[in-house]
Amino acid sequence: MVTITNTQIDDASEDEAELTTGETGSAVMSPSDSGELRFADLSSDDEGAPAMRVTSASSELEVWEAAREEGPEINPAAAVTDDSSTDDNVRMYLREIGDVQLLSKADEAMLSQRVESANRLERIEWDIRGTLETQYGFKEYPRNRDQLPDNPPKVHASDVVAIVLRRLSRLAPIADQIATYMAKPKPVTLEQLLNDFEYRSMINSARDTQVKDMSKLPPYELLLRYLTDTLEIYENTNLMERFGVFDETAQKGRGKKAQKLNTKDARAKRRLDKASLLVRELAVLSSLLPPDLSLVLPPEMKLEDLAVEDGIEPWHESYLVEANSILESHLSSIKHDGDKSRDHLGKANLRLVVSVAKKYTNRGLTFEDLIQEGNIGLMRAIDKFDYRKGFKFSTYATWWIRQGVTRAIADQSRTVRIPVHMYEALNKVRRASRELAQEYDRKPTIEEIAERVEMTVEKVTDVLKNGQEPMSLETPVGEDGDNELGDLLPDREALAPPEETAQRLLSNDISNILNELEERDREVLILRFGLKDGKEYTLEEIGSRMDLTRERIRQIERTALKTLQRSRAVWEMKEHLN
Repeated sequence: MVTITNTQIDDASEDEAELTTGETGSAVMSPSDSGELRFADLSSDDEGAPAMRVTSASSELEVWEAAREEGPEINPAAAVTDDSSTDDNVRMYLREIGDVQLLSKADEAMLSQRVESANRLERIEWDIRGTLETQYGFKEYPRNRDQLPDNPPKVHASDVVAIVLRRLSRLAPIADQIATYMAKPKPVTLEQLLNDFEYRSMINSARDTQVKDMSKLPPYELLLRYLTDTLEIYENTNLMERFGVFDETAQKGRGKKAQKLNTKDARAKRRLDKASLLVRELAVLSSLLPPDLSLVLPPEMKLEDLAVEDGIEPWHESYLVEANSILESHLSSIKHDGDKSRDHLGKANLRLVVSVAKKYTNRGLTFEDLIQEGNIGLMRAIDKFDYRKGFKFSTYATWWIRQGVTRAIADQSRTVRIPVHMYEALNKVRRASRELAQEYDRKPTIEEIAERVEMTVEKVTDVLKNGQEPMSLETPVGEDGDNELGDLLPDREALAPPEETAQRLLSNDISNILNELEERDREVLILRFGLKDGKEYTLEEIGSRMDLTRERIRQIERTALKTLQRSRAVWEMKEHLN
């Protein structure tokens, strides 16, 4: 009979998984060099010499099927997890992820590269194409040319993207030279910087007089002018040399010119960095474009000519529609490939999520919830993984998965949520308490815990107080559970039995004394001193109720009090004062 003794879905499952048989033979399952699992059956022949038969299996399911041929049917769920409390849904999920083949380091790098390319393309598309389209409101040009405003742009912004990319791809070598130059800043004197700044100010003033209203330019010309001006700064100024002396200039504070120079240079540096990144990403996108877009313009046509054309010639319209269709198709293909690679990389590491999640069971969240939170961390790891670092994806993803699981426990496991930093401090205090209890063989004091975790006593007390778990008032108490916790809790607003008895006796004595008065006098005193509902009425309020004047109510009150003072029962109430 063949049984699987150890097949564990974690980071160690790719190292070994054993299959054992009875006395007549044994079976071993191990991964091959290509990442494919191989099932080997070692059985004794008639002469006693073992004969090995190897059956290739690309997944654990095929291994189980091969095992069924050699013996009775086995339970695949038992092979996936040894947790008998796991329900059928979890067992089915674990069986499915066990069928996915693990990836090699080279496969992870390839998939990560595809994901990175797709993400980069998406950023470029939104930065250039989407922004220009939504800003100028002509997404369907030239199909909606009749619905455009009276003075529409000459060329659809999204259609000219291919042309712009072709032109910008030639700037990639310049971007590399810029990066090399920026890596080696050369120190210059403050006088040289100020002189060069005056030269730059003169150039900028001349340029501003030529184009005073940049908003009137077509969108694609704005983009080209921005990049052209940026490259002119690279080529015609010593801006790169200034980057190494920003702090020095700011510290010396050589008057208003130095401060103005520092501000202008910082602004220019941000602009140059942004342009350098744009040039690099556009060059990458251009290298990914299909050969169909290489001939973006006829030899006799230049990009500048498109900006001054009176209208769109027939060849323009037919070309732009075709180029737009090709670009749409290619970008969609690359995005689809990136999504597919992201999905493949995630499915191949679902077992890693289970391996991390099972270490955090019995902490307030179900095993299924822990797996889902770990999967969210896995997706974040896929988007942030850098294959150029040289380590495997599982090494990097483990931290994101663990963070997702632990944050979920901190946020969702408690009825009353506490902040994450407080939850971490609580775990630190509890860990120190367990360590001290093992060292001293007794329960540690607050002072000892505070010294171990390097916190104040007040801080440790506050952490332990906030870490208390809430309890239901319906919790059964006692040996038989006949009572509930809420029945045993005192009411802090209720009076103690002796006080309640004294209050009842006092109320009875007051009622007996008031009964000696006439009905009207008794009613006035009850309302005046709040003996009925606790509210003390004014003379005017009592007069309006009894249809008497304020002065008459005062006289009745004085007469009733004098009558009570002469009563013998009043002297008997002095014992209540003690």
